[in-house]
Amino acid sequence: MGEKIPLYANRSKGIDYLYDEVKDFDLVLTVDAPLADALNIRLDRAKLGYFATTPRRWAINQCGDQILDKRQLYLKAVKELDIEWKETAFLLDNIIDCWINTGDISKILEYRKFRREGTDRILELISSTSNFFNILERCTHPRDMNLAAVGEYQFNKLDKKVLPERYTDVSLFTDGKRKMPPFRLFNSDTEMIKTLVENVLKHDPNDIALVMSEKDPYDNLILSSFDSHSIPYMANIPIREHPGLRTFIYLMSTGLLTRGIKVKDLRPLMAPLKIHVSTEYDEQYIAGSSDAGIKMIENMLGKVKTSSFGELLDMCQEKLDSDMSSVKEHLNELEISEEEITQEALNALIYYLDSFDVSLDSSSHGVLLASPKTSAYIDRPLVFYMGMESTWTSEIARKPWVDPKKFDKLMKKNFEILLQNGESQYYMVKSGETAPCFYFNEMVDQSIGSFSDFEHSKHSYPLEQKVKPFLPPKSPTTFKPIKSISQSALNLFVHCPKDYMFSRIVRRPTMWYQLRGQLLHDFAEFYIAHPDFCRSRPLGSFVEVLLEEINPYMDELEMKVFATQMKEGMVNLMTYLDSVKPPKYVPEGYGKASWSTNLFSKAFEKPVGESPTELFFNNEDIGARGVVDLMVSESEIVDHKSGRKKTLSRIMKEIRPEEMIGKPNLQPMMYLAHHRYLYPDTDIVFTFNHPLENVDKRIFDRGYITDNLVQIQYYAAYFDETVATGDIFDKLFNEAGTSTDRRKVLEKIGYGNYADFFKDRGFTRDYLQSEVLETEFINYAKEIVGDYKYVEKGCRGILKKLLELRENCLFKEDLDDFEEYLGKQLSLLNKYMEEGFPVGDPDLDELEHKDMGIL
Repeated sequence: MGEKIPLYANRSKGIDYLYDEVKDFDLVLTVDAPLADALNIRLDRAKLGYFATTPRRWAINQCGDQILDKRQLYLKAVKELDIEWKETAFLLDNIIDCWINTGDISKILEYRKFRREGTDRILELISSTSNFFNILERCTHPRDMNLAAVGEYQFNKLDKKVLPERYTDVSLFTDGKRKMPPFRLFNSDTEMIKTLVENVLKHDPNDIALVMSEKDPYDNLILSSFDSHSIPYMANIPIREHPGLRTFIYLMSTGLLTRGIKVKDLRPLMAPLKIHVSTEYDEQYIAGSSDAGIKMIENMLGKVKTSSFGELLDMCQEKLDSDMSSVKEHLNELEISEEEITQEALNALIYYLDSFDVSLDSSSHGVLLASPKTSAYIDRPLVFYMGMESTWTSEIARKPWVDPKKFDKLMKKNFEILLQNGESQYYMVKSGETAPCFYFNEMVDQSIGSFSDFEHSKHSYPLEQKVKPFLPPKSPTTFKPIKSISQSALNLFVHCPKDYMFSRIVRRPTMWYQLRGQLLHDFAEFYIAHPDFCRSRPLGSFVEVLLEEINPYMDELEMKVFATQMKEGMVNLMTYLDSVKPPKYVPEGYGKASWSTNLFSKAFEKPVGESPTELFFNNEDIGARGVVDLMVSESEIVDHKSGRKKTLSRIMKEIRPEEMIGKPNLQPMMYLAHHRYLYPDTDIVFTFNHPLENVDKRIFDRGYITDNLVQIQYYAAYFDETVATGDIFDKLFNEAGTSTDRRKVLEKIGYGNYADFFKDRGFTRDYLQSEVLETEFINYAKEIVGDYKYVEKGCRGILKKLLELRENCLFKEDLDDFEEYLGKQLSLLNKYMEEGFPVGDPDLDELEHKDMGIL
């Protein structure tokens, strides 16, 4: 580790020091309003009129007229000038900014970009009214007044017009450098905030100031912590943060939408309006919802387009706890209370609220919350500086009248003063690669990568607490051990135990694609029970049943696409089920799922009866439970999928615990494990059927049922036993083609020699790919066939196919290993039930509950 960099700042004058320097002046001017207030507090003699003030306050005091600020100028311009709202704000902002920086209101006309149609009209309006800016041009001072200008470098050109010909310039800095306190590094925002709160609680809040940027991520967390500990604070809260106003604007924004409003879109309205709706319905469109609370909000939304701003605000006031009087005042100021609510008018209101500094009334005592960009002086003995990151750097406006170097120099001086406020300063920052404020680079004249480059001390909030916030229960809680688990729950648990935990306690909304899958399953079950009935009726009658069920989840356009897809999907299902001809009984070891109801059975009043569909099993011996969609025979089980088809190689990477990438899919392993429990000596095929996969092809008569199938072959023997069997030999031979080297080698050596070589080899994947096995097999084949070139190629082809067989099929050892793995996962699950669920190392994009902050 290199030597740490000490931080030095140009020594600034404290408020007490400045007061001693200026106390004998008749008038003290500073552009730093908090500094002026602090100097006035220290005044120890009677004084008629101002002692310390800002140029603007002095000018206002000299003018008896009603003075308009920038926001009021904007409102006056909007009312009196025929200029669009945003254009008015743009021109007004740039005219005033140019005027402030150049001291000449007409200077704006020298820049072509701002010589616009409305510029002259706004210039005339500003010149003809008494406002915060032109009064600075008119104010005067008595000739015999002894005046001090504190920190003249901070005065802009318009501020300087207040200064008389003779005045004393009082510098904010004194000679020499001051070594600043070391930084206090914390590992996380949480530790930093907890330490801050703990220290604030030890002192009088009125003695403390906290400097932080409103753009820092912990801004709201700090305020929440202060509220929870009843710590008073002084802060400028913009009116746009008014909870009732946010609800009012969201209600209007949502009500102006023409389509596509879902229940989840109404969540920001439900809490303020005290309406509870289950998250189960979040993905439904409100037009199709029958919930009473949703109907109430839908009724309010329906009034948006037919009401004025004032009428809708009154309606909101009746249902909200928030005092909306301040909001009403602004609607009246804008003269839109009687105006019809339109998107254009709403956009103008939002733009106004975002563009002008309109604040709500705040507390007059408590911790002073200060921004690092608004003032250099803070009159509190204890000052905490939180974050001090790149967000503290003031952005240089890209305007032709702004000198970037001069602006940067001014802000750097202010920053140095800011760092020296109070009797004690505490620089609280986060460790790691957090970029420090740019002004630190200029203070040490080198590039700083992180705060750890400076002199610092490391801090952490103690994990051990003397007082435990939650007492343990009087008697320990006992959990009934979980003896079996479904494939979906297992997939969640394996990927992220805490995600599994949330799935058990939080109800997730029903998604349209989940419902689509259930509808296809219901149709497959109903068709097997009543094939003749289904073939005798128009397919459209079944589609209508589907559409009625899916209606809350789709708009009109989506419904048309859905109807086409499902129609073709049902044709695919009927064709497939006709081809496999499943039996008409419930096989032993399974039962019909008693909780399930069939949509078509209900619609057409025909029971599905007994059939090998939707077969439930709960096998506590191996720890598996689930529902098999279809059992074709003892040697084939089927799962219908409504999503996109995956390749066999991708599926195999998801189902083998030792090879899993991302979120697993252990369904085939679990279902095969149970099925072989019932039929231990049977080779089994697990089929994924995707009836919607080839819908696009079917529309053009190019689709085949095989397009939709992916099959996993399970052999009821170990690979060592299977590879040497005649079935595998025949498979290798028949799939080789008539003229391949592989077929020639197999034909020449014959099954007997093939079996002699491959039996009892103790195969592993590595061994199948090893040069040792390849060399042994080639030499073995050459002894039988002869030393020909095709023998080498043929032997390599045979080994390659055997490796593919091992990779793309399942064998007895695979299910043995899975059952052992499943047992370990159940043991872990029951352990976590007692001790708590860890996060693990999941793929964050695959988490179902990542919005709940589980990390």
